[in-house]
Amino acid sequence: MKPFVFRGKRICAFVLCLLLALGAAPGVSAAGITQDRTPIFSGNPMLDYMAGVILNSIPTDGLTTDAQKIAAVYDWIIRNCDREGRGTETYFDRAYLEANAEQWGALYDSLYLQGKIRYHYDMYVSYLAEDMAMYRIGTCAHYAALLNVLLERLGYETYLVAGEFINNDGSRVEHKWNIVLVDDQFYWLDVRMDHSAYERTGRVSHTYFMKTDTDEWAKKHVWDREGYDLDIEISTTEQEYARIKAGTAGAARPNDVVLLVDGQTATLGAYEINGNNYLKLRDVALLLEDVDSPCHFGVGYDAATSTVTIQSGLTYTRIGGEYLGSGLRVRACTPTASAIRYNGQPAELDAYEIAGSNYFKLRDLGALIGFGVDWDEQTQTVILTTW
Repeated sequence: MKPFVFRGKRICAFVLCLLLALGAAPGVSAAGITQDRTPIFSGNPMLDYMAGVILNSIPTDGLTTDAQKIAAVYDWIIRNCDREGRGTETYFDRAYLEANAEQWGALYDSLYLQGKIRYHYDMYVSYLAEDMAMYRIGTCAHYAALLNVLLERLGYETYLVAGEFINNDGSRVEHKWNIVLVDDQFYWLDVRMDHSAYERTGRVSHTYFMKTDTDEWAKKHVWDREGYDLDIEISTTEQEYARIKAGTAGAARPNDVVLLVDGQTATLGAYEINGNNYLKLRDVALLLEDVDSPCHFGVGYDAATSTVTIQSGLTYTRIGGEYLGSGLRVRACTPTASAIRYNGQPAELDAYEIAGSNYFKLRDLGALIGFGVDWDEQTQTVILTTW
């Protein structure tokens, strides 16, 4: 759960125009899933400002395909960044960035609340990308981190992968690269290795650009494939998209919700399904416990009878996995197959199972448990009243 602190009301017109120019441009996948192209910000105001300026300098007029847009960013990094060492020249005025970071942060937070941008927090990526944007000199990790931030700014869900690169002589070196999700397909990217070819030949190479064959990729790259899959759930995502395409599951779209609970601000991961937001039952239970609400309740599950139990007045017991947010990807959803009992009695609630957890409408839970739910259109905030 991340509280949002608004830092001020001034808005930099240049940044605002830049953000609006990078508005959502949805694409449609083979599975019929319209992917969200809403810009994804790092949450670091100085880095997010620099990313906007860099993207504004990359010629993208006339580019219509995802591959063309991603290649424009990829090629810019190859041509404008160098490897290793420490540069002394900065490409941005750090004093200017620090002086304006607070108002930029307030602007980005307000755009987030309006649904115009998304956030993807990764402190490791943020630190490396900020350094690379400032100095344009770095290791493979810096290359991958900057590519990660720039592609996400265009709305492409991107991850940094850590492992080793296999040299032609069979030796291995520590290495970082990326994987990007475009609609329902993951693509491998290794901008640092293609930059290496550029250093030797003076020509931009796409040897490691937008590759889909993981086994072929593994001939030159080594990584913890089991841990990596677990971390960003590649195999799970591919299986879920197959279920959506086959019509055996619906599509749940990530949509974190900002709440004001008895005057306390919080955000919870949510999914939009058929025009309604659904929140994880255990997240709501823990939130009410954390704000010391009289409407707190306990949650249990009886595997033998496949029954979810909700008991008012009990202290909620944390089991792990709460407050994780909804992430960035569309997930498969199905109406929950579990029976639901409230205070020992059967309860008829509209609920969905997503990634092994049960999600409910907040208004349904409020009507059942006894808290009020309202909506503030101006601030795009859900108001919970529990006293």
